[in-house]
Amino acid sequence: MSDPLWSLLLGVLLIAMVLTGSVFYVLFTIRHGANDPLAQKLVTLTLVCVAVSIPVHGASMRPLMRWYTRPLGDDAGA
Repeated sequence: MSDPLWSLLLGVLLIAMVLTGSVFYVLFTIRHGANDPLAQKLVTLTLVCVAVSIPVHGASMRPLMRWYTRPLGDDAGA
């Protein structure tokens, strides 16, 4: 699990799942009656949220994994 290639693959797969789900729900909403101005706002909002979440999650992952894998009994970081 500590192989960098494995971590990269897992990250890409997770990003692909989130992006696919988000786009699916937006397209579903548009298909079932969202008007054109609302559809444009939904697409823009969804893509901005996904684009912002990728670097935010990437930046927070390393410190969180360091905290998660710390030795038991080491509460100095809590």
